[in-house]
Amino acid sequence: MAVPSKLDGVLVLDKPVGPTSHDMVALVRHLLGSKAGHLGTLDPFASGVLPLALGRATRLIRFLAKGEREYRATLRFGQATDTGDLTGHALGTATAMPTRDALLAALVAFRGPLLQRPPAFSAKKVDGVRAYKLARRGAEVTLKPTPVTILRLELEDFAPPMAELEIVCSAGTYIRSLAVDLGVAAGSAAHLIALRRNRCGPFDLAQAVTPQALEQGHGREHLVSLDRLPFTFPTIDLEPQAARLFCQGRKVVASALIAGGMVGIRERAGAFLGVARVELGAGGDPVLQPEVVLGLAESSAESV
Repeated sequence: MAVPSKLDGVLVLDKPVGPTSHDMVALVRHLLGSKAGHLGTLDPFASGVLPLALGRATRLIRFLAKGEREYRATLRFGQATDTGDLTGHALGTATAMPTRDALLAALVAFRGPLLQRPPAFSAKKVDGVRAYKLARRGAEVTLKPTPVTILRLELEDFAPPMAELEIVCSAGTYIRSLAVDLGVAAGSAAHLIALRRNRCGPFDLAQAVTPQALEQGHGREHLVSLDRLPFTFPTIDLEPQAARLFCQGRKVVASALIAGGMVGIRERAGAFLGVARVELGAGGDPVLQPEVVLGLAESSAESV
């Protein structure tokens, strides 16, 4: 059950403007010598919270990447671009500038659940090909609207042609699409010129470390270890024998749990073992069906 003892957990980066999210993953892999994957990409022109799962935590990304996001967005009104942001080419001539009242009125319709059409220049796939690759070739790309939720949308500043917005939204929301749609709704046109992510799920800027600090040998102390990962479901402790069975990928009886949910699994000494789904067993009692089995780090293997 032992696995190599490496950096396991989540490291929150404060991504600067310029590099891609993949660049940041590659940097962390190089500096820390650990497998890594991000919990939600940021465009190169965007900055802010970029949580990276390291080591065995990469197998838990799907349980950590679904939380809401919080952004500070800067929009420029009066002009649309083909990408919906400052990196694209201008479309048509400049349009009328909305009034503050028109903009405030337009914001109302975007609060709550809505269907949003992803931008053509996105990582969505069309027949197995990334949409942005097709768009760069000049192909006409029209993606299907997807359900998203805007939990908070407030105008923080408006100095035409610029507007500053505070946004809290569900994962999968495209702020570029929101900018474009908001421009139309306000009787104008708009595109995104700056974006900073202040929170990604349970991870925020207070936990973040800069790439420069990592390059100088700092930042490992910011790692959120496996046993402290903030899942949306509860975590339970197993006695040694049950922990051994779980690490072998076998079902474990789970008294006092309700079938249908997910739980994190720890062994008695506190080491995090993985994630299980609570199901009804053959006898009608709840059992833990292993969903992700991480096993134990070398230092903990002898306790099970």
